[in-house]
Amino acid sequence: VSKARRQVHDTAGAEAANNLKVEGLPSEVFLTRFRWDEAKFPARRPLRDTVEKMGEITTRIEDELK
Repeated sequence: VSKARRQVHDTAGAEAANNLKVEGLPSEVFLTRFRWDEAKFPARRPLRDTVEKMGEITTRIEDELK
């Protein structure tokens, strides 16, 4: 969370960093309530496949933000 907040602060300013939200929740709250999405990332799926899918999702989100 600290690293993400620092990056937001450096690019968008202190106010944006202080109001950092994940899925509508303050970042600290999101992390303390986090639950693994078993439907999207089944525990039985090989780790390599899960990491690959996460990479694809991350790339898609980065592209949308650009």
